[in-house]
Formats: sequence, structure tokens, C-alpha cells
Amino acid sequence: MNKYLNGTILEMLERVKTLKTKIPVNKLPNCFKQLAATSTNELDKNIAELERLYKDPKFQVPSNLPFKLTALQKLVYAIDYLENYVIASLHRCEKEDETLTLLIDKVCKEINYPLLSPVASRLSQSYYCIDVKFNHMRVPLLESEFLLHMPDLYHELAHPLISIKNHPSITQFQEKLGQFNLFTAQYFEDQIKEQKRNNGQQIKSLEIFSDSWIEGWSVELFCDLFGVYTLGPAYAWAHLHLCVKRANDPFETPEYYVSSHLADDARMQTILFGLEHIGFKDEVKSIKEHWKMYVDLSGGTMEANFKLAFPKHILEHCAMLSFEATKAIKCQIASRDMKNEIYVSLNTAWQKFINDPLDYIGWEKMQREKYDV
Repeated sequence: MNKYLNGTILEMLERVKTLKTKIPVNKLPNCFKQLAATSTNELDKNIAELERLYKDPKFQVPSNLPFKLTALQKLVYAIDYLENYVIASLHRCEKEDETLTLLIDKVCKEINYPLLSPVASRLSQSYYCIDVKFNHMRVPLLESEFLLHMPDLYHELAHPLISIKNHPSITQFQEKLGQFNLFTAQYFEDQIKEQKRNNGQQIKSLEIFSDSWIEGWSVELFCDLFGVYTLGPAYAWAHLHLCVKRANDPFETPEYYVSSHLADDARMQTILFGLEHIGFKDEVKSIKEHWKMYVDLSGGTMEANFKLAFPKHILEHCAMLSFEATKAIKCQIASRDMKNEIYVSLNTAWQKFINDPLDYIGWEKMQREKYDV
């Protein structure tokens, strides 16, 4: 079996070396060259690890072959990821990817984003996402050509603010998230104690909700609120738009397993708390009306577990701490009189769509040339 594994390692070494040739170094836009350099360094690390598995005497001992197999599989997983997501984005880099990347750079400058702006590729098969390690945002193929979902890139920009370690410029943002997690943990701990005193039947659900808040929900809400505080109403409208197109029950609340994304209605409630806090009361009223119409059409109903998982005071506290977090890192807070180009374009697009949805497409086509940077 060791010969078989060594042969597999040699095959993987050849694949990794070939991957290097798929990076079109002389054709890449300047904004993609850092991603190319990072990817090349990562490929070199994988080559070194594969060679270690192949040559290190301890991995030739029969009793160590299970460890060798596990290590090889882990490396293959990492190499597959590089091939399918990072190297593929470099190999297929087109003008639209450059345009989108430069647009995101404009956004970062507008909001005074404290980190390096990410590179963007139109390769996502699961809506917007960001790889913090490679500082690489992936969006669906058509996102560089349409405006209404672009507010979601502000959500993705918040994830590095939470994930990147040892960066003084974002420490306070992370500390505010930590404060919120302590707040929710204490609340659910108190609720569980009360259930135990009264022989309640909801202990397991409360434990699941507590873990979900700390492991995922708090992060998603802080990212939502970062979008609200830096972009304003357009972010809330984009959340409605996504739910109308793709969501099911807006009150869905998993009670038997820890989940990473919270119920859409809880997200919208919190988004509106944040939006009202920065002075967009008229917009909040309009969004609430549209949200209610959507909820009624969806047939979703608010069950007891929803109220148990998402008490109003927790959502409000999240909105408050996230506002403090965004201010603490000196990002620009959205306001009615803000004149920033991307801010005005995305909010105007949403005003146009809400006021005249049937004629919106023609108007949007005329606006796209503004995004050629």
C-alpha cells in the first residue's frame, strides 16, 4: 500500500506544479497580482508537504501508513480548494472581475474600511461569500451587471473584521462582538436555569439557541448591521429582495441542531432596529410594510420557538453594540446627506425599483456604464 500512496503523492505533485502554469501572470490585472502571489506561496507549501510525505522515513513505516493516508487526504482537500476556487478565478479572470474588484475598492474607500480591500471573482455557486485567508470575495456570474443585490457585498466586507487576528485597527469591533456573545450566553443560561427550576420542557431548545447565537447568528447579524450602518436603506431592501426570491419560511428556527444562519424575520427586525437608529425612520416604515406583505404571501407563521430564540431585547442590543463597533473602527456611518458615489447609486437604484418596479430594468441598463472604472 505504501507504493500506491507514494504513486498518488507523485501524481498530486505533478497536479500542483501544473496548477502554477494556470495562473496567467502576464495577463492578470494589477489588482489580482497579490492573490496570484498568495496562491503561488500556498501551492509551494503544499508541494513541500507532499514531498515530506513521500521522503520522510517515518511515513514509510507500515504502522504509520494510516497517518500518512490521513495527511495526504487533508492535503488533497486543500489542493482541490485552491484549484476550484482560487486558481480557477485567476485562470478565468476577465474584465468584469477587474471592474467588480475596483468597484469594491471604491466602496472600501468610501466607508473608510480599515483593511485591504478584497479581490472579487464571479465564480460563486452559493451567492456572495468571502475567503478571509485569501482576501477573495466570490459572487454569482451576473453580479457585476446588476445593482439590486450589490448591497450584500457590504455584509461580506464585515467578515474579515471578525476573523482576522491581531490587527489593532479592528480589535474594538471584535471586542463588541465578544460583549454581545457574553450577553446572549448569560441570557440563555438564566433561561435554562429557570426551566430546570420549573421542570420545563424547553431546555434542549434553549441550549441549541445559545450555541447557535455564539457559533453563527451573532456573526451574521453583526455583518448585516455593518451593511446597514455603512450603506443605509439599500441594505435592508436587498435583504427583502433575497428573501422574496430564494427564501421559504421567514420564521424558520432550527431547534434540534446548531445553525449558522438565523431566521430571516429576526434578521430583518434587527436590520430595521439599526436603520432606525441612524435616522432612516421613513424608510423603516416603508420596508416594514413591504416585509409584512412578503411574510403574508409566504405563509410563514411565528411559532413559540421563534420568540424563544430571538427575544426583541437581544436583537436591539445587537443593533446597539454593532453600531458602537462600526463607529469604533472609524467607518463612515450612512446618513441622508451622504454624497458618496456608490452609496448614492445603490440607494437610488432601490428607490427607483420600489417607486417604479416595472420600468426599473430600462433605467438600470442606463446606469451600468457608471460602474466601468
